[in-house]
Amino acid sequence: MAKIRTLKAQALIMGSAATLWQLVLMREWMTVFYGNELIIGLVLSGWLLFVAVGCQVGDRHVSDRCTPSLLCAAFILCLWIVFVSIKHVRVLAQIPAAEAVSLPRMLAFMAPAVGLPCFIWGCWFSRLSALLAAHPIRHSSTLIYIYESAGAVAAGLAFTFCLAKWFDNFYILLFLSFLLCSSMACFLRRLRWAWAALAIIALSVCKGPSWDRTLNERFWRSLAPGVKVKAAWGTRYGQWAVLDWGGETALYCNGLKQSILPDPVGNQGLAAQILTQHPHPHKVLLIAGGLGGLALALTPGIDLTYVEMDKKALQRTAPFLNEAWQAPTVFQDGRRFLLTTRQQYDMIIVNAGRPSTALTNRLYTLEFHRLAKSRLNTGGVLAFCAIPAGENLMGPELHYLNSALYQDLASVFSHVLALPGDAAHYFACDRAAVLCRDPDTLAQRYRNLHRQDRYFHPRMFHTLILPERLDHFARSLRQTSASNRDEQPVSYYLDWLIWLKQVSGFSAPTATLQPQPVLPVVFVLSLGLMVLLWIRGRNSAGLLMIMALNGLIAIAVNIIFLLMLQSLYGYVYEGMGLAVSAYMAGMTIAAAAVHRFKPAPGRWLPLICLGTLCFLLTIMPIFRQFMVHSGMALFFIWLVAGGAFAGVLFPLLNRLLHHQGKKNLTSLYAADLIGSSLGAWLVNFFAIPMLGFTATLHWLCGFCALALAGSLAFVRSR
Repeated sequence: MAKIRTLKAQALIMGSAATLWQLVLMREWMTVFYGNELIIGLVLSGWLLFVAVGCQVGDRHVSDRCTPSLLCAAFILCLWIVFVSIKHVRVLAQIPAAEAVSLPRMLAFMAPAVGLPCFIWGCWFSRLSALLAAHPIRHSSTLIYIYESAGAVAAGLAFTFCLAKWFDNFYILLFLSFLLCSSMACFLRRLRWAWAALAIIALSVCKGPSWDRTLNERFWRSLAPGVKVKAAWGTRYGQWAVLDWGGETALYCNGLKQSILPDPVGNQGLAAQILTQHPHPHKVLLIAGGLGGLALALTPGIDLTYVEMDKKALQRTAPFLNEAWQAPTVFQDGRRFLLTTRQQYDMIIVNAGRPSTALTNRLYTLEFHRLAKSRLNTGGVLAFCAIPAGENLMGPELHYLNSALYQDLASVFSHVLALPGDAAHYFACDRAAVLCRDPDTLAQRYRNLHRQDRYFHPRMFHTLILPERLDHFARSLRQTSASNRDEQPVSYYLDWLIWLKQVSGFSAPTATLQPQPVLPVVFVLSLGLMVLLWIRGRNSAGLLMIMALNGLIAIAVNIIFLLMLQSLYGYVYEGMGLAVSAYMAGMTIAAAAVHRFKPAPGRWLPLICLGTLCFLLTIMPIFRQFMVHSGMALFFIWLVAGGAFAGVLFPLLNRLLHHQGKKNLTSLYAADLIGSSLGAWLVNFFAIPMLGFTATLHWLCGFCALALAGSLAFVRSR
């Protein structure tokens, strides 16, 4: 009995370790690859695929000499090798100075970095299942699955409420190594594991700060020769640094330049262009983009409120601005602030830069424009600054991105003004004669503000405002029908295509910007394969296919809920651990209940598939209720329900496949992971950006109906 408890405890620790490592890996990957969540889809897809391969190899080819203790040691070693390699990726991949990491190089580096630890984890799962099967216990893989999921719940909660708030990734990895070593010392009662745990504590106290600082500085220095790191720090929102490069001091986040420090020339000119688009701006709200000094440039004579998420970033950046921080600041997500405040403003300024992530994309959607309009006074102005465009020519991706913003603003406001340039500025208002394109009128409005800018003069409006260019730019933006919505966040997908074009020369054809028949093709292939298996009487393979379809649906629903969480409550990685915990808790509870009460699979399997289909149909109506009532508790209850539908199939199908014996202990788990890997790739890259949430859920209903048909065709009730 003690041996059985030890194996269950090892599965619990394995699930916790894998989840913590997954969250750390995603945060580090965001640093290297510029914060775009589409890249996380690649990481997640590769993660699941390599775990599936490890399960199958461990089940069929790994000998009994490959003990969990050996696999644990190999897992810890791989984690640190990968972590250090990510910090040196530019050197290892031989990326030229100042060049962005291209997609081929990213994939070439990702394969071993993600594959090796995940392969070991898959082998670990299969070995624990095999060792538990040696005892008089049926359905050993189901028990390992349940305890591994429970460990994921505990890790997600610890990450959300403790680790992500107080520790950098380096220290989270040290904690993970200590957890594995100390647990192995308790389970195996071997002194060398205890000594390893004590050594980790000693190293974290004595050398931890210096090693962490050295790794971060080496990453930033690898951008180009001669880069000097003035300050570097990590927060739960990203990895920040203040770099001196060629005499220019600039603020960087996740590898991307945010602003020059200080930049009085650019900030004073931008502040003048913004404030003069309202005749009498008094109460102004600035959302994001003020760390470089724009918030201070707007402050004189203005009742300004600045909304910034990252308090630590402001505290570390302010000393480099050469003046005291005087702007009243609210540390909160900008969209969340607008949802909760009842203040009305003369101007709302969004300076979030390019919509390179789903986080910033939320500030450029049609729904955000409507929300901002409700917080504006009569004649108030909504302004967007520094949108990537082109001085004289834009490619199809940039044109589509700018068209979506312009046309969404025009559908909400009666008057829209677009100022072209390498970085375009957009202004929207509902009252005539507020927005202005006459240089002399703008100059007079500037004088009325009584500003004393050293680096801006009102005569400069004659060079900044050219009516012919404004007319040509506005006409070009009306030629393409485009929209960016919460349910179909297309702009950050377009920004990713722009990044591909810049770093590797890949130019997306016009068809790439339109919905592609990827999901229909996958559905037809799945239907054909299921019919073929049914004709040949391959019931076992059919059950594995049902599990793969369940994995595809489960990961798709998880991704959709994460993006919904971001739309509602702000930065997704702040609540990622809690969302993962809620989803895994539903899976754990459902799987444990089925394992405990042993319902008849032939009777319950079609009912579960039918229930999942009904659940998918209710997601969007419930999501719209979340948008109105903003109920966090209800959101996570629904997330738990989604996890329950995903987790209940594993023990049911495992009972049906039990007759296959020890050689196929983890085939069902591998099928689940393969389906999840395919789903992560399809949903993150094609379905959500091109089709949106609603159409994606409709296709998921189709896959669920296919699983329901398979359950009726392949399951034989006894």
